[in-house]
Amino acid sequence: MLKKACYNFRQILIAKALTAFSTKENEWLK
Repeated sequence: MLKKACYNFRQILIAKALTAFSTKENEWLK
């Protein structure tokens, strides 16, 4: 149970990091 929670948390962090990175990249490209 705990391992699954940690996995979900990590997936959310990765998704947030990718979203932030994509947003920054788009700003730089403009």
